[in-house]
Amino acid sequence: MGKCIPQPNDTIQELKFESMVRKKTVQKITLKNPTAKPWKIKASISSDNKFNYFEGKEFIDVDANGSADYEVSYNPLTMTKNEESPEIKEESHNASLFFPVPDGSALMYKLVGKATPPVSLESYDLSTKAKTNLVHLIPIKNWLKSSQRFNVTWKFDV
Repeated sequence: MGKCIPQPNDTIQELKFESMVRKKTVQKITLKNPTAKPWKIKASISSDNKFNYFEGKEFIDVDANGSADYEVSYNPLTMTKNEESPEIKEESHNASLFFPVPDGSALMYKLVGKATPPVSLESYDLSTKAKTNLVHLIPIKNWLKSSQRFNVTWKFDV
C-alpha cells in the first residue's frame, strides 16, 4: 500500500509575475535532463480559483543530456488588490506548476501573479451647444467570454 505525500516546501520554487490587467506576460523555466535518454514531460498547471490566468504547453521535450525552456504565460482578466483599488479582496492570483520527471522526482513551482490597473485606451472630451443632440459612438471590446456590464459616468461643466 502506498499514499501520496505533499511536496517538501524547500523543493517548491516560486515564480512571480506582474502585469497590467488584460496584458499577457511570459516567463521561461529551464528544465535540464542529466540522463542519457530524452524526456517527454507532461506539465500540469492547477489554479486556486475558478479562473486560471496561467497557461503553458501540455508537453515539453527535453533532449538527452540537454535542456529545454518551458514558457509560462500570465494573462490576468481581473485586478488584484493595489493602492488604487484597496476594495479588491484578492491579494494575488495563485497557481501551481508540476513537472513529473521520468527519473522519479518532481519539479514544483508556485505561480504568483499581481495584476495592476490597465491604462485607458482612449478618453473623450466632447462639447456641444445647449439644446442640441450629440451622438458619439464609443467602441468597447469585450475581453471576457461572457456578457459584461459597464458603469459609465459623465459630468457637465456649468
